[in-house]
Amino acid sequence: MYIRASANQFIPPMPQETAPGVEEGDKKIDEAVNLQLDILRELSTMLSEQVDLNTVLGTVLEGIYRSLGMDRVVLALIVKKGERLVSKLVLGEGRAQFGKSFDFPLNEKDNVFTYLFELGEPLWMDRKTRADLGPLLTPDIYNTIGQVEFFAIPICVAGKSKGVIYADRSLTREPLEKHAFLTFRHFCEQANIAFTILGR
Repeated sequence: MYIRASANQFIPPMPQETAPGVEEGDKKIDEAVNLQLDILRELSTMLSEQVDLNTVLGTVLEGIYRSLGMDRVVLALIVKKGERLVSKLVLGEGRAQFGKSFDFPLNEKDNVFTYLFELGEPLWMDRKTRADLGPLLTPDIYNTIGQVEFFAIPICVAGKSKGVIYADRSLTREPLEKHAFLTFRHFCEQANIAFTILGR
């Protein structure tokens, strides 16, 4: 009962469709929400049983990738005494090359990821935010991720930054939406919990 209740609490309500002829769209929405709930229940079970940290993190990324229709999802960790942000787990087409390229300095000048760690909150890089934060998309970051909307969230344990989870729809170019952002946050909260419980 605990796992079922906690999983349902994680998924925000979907916006209501009122236009006629949207049965197929409604079916896809229902399937996506059910998948989100299933994976969140699975994560709750993993955390309660304290399974391997990498298994939990892989499931978090899989949940974001599959249930939110993302094209690229990355878990990147801070390494080299805080000097670099380097990919650890990557899902999506071309993941080997993208993962290799997802390697950015944190000690040279401000960029979108140093800003994210200072912000300490999830970031939705949409067109408006890009207009405000454009200078923080340094050439190496821009050349890696391209001109796409993305979600990013800092992973923190006991107030200390550990890394970032990043997601985008770079191939389909489908717009990101509020429900996806909220659910992305909930999945990432599970990663924070996993680091706290299992990352000792």
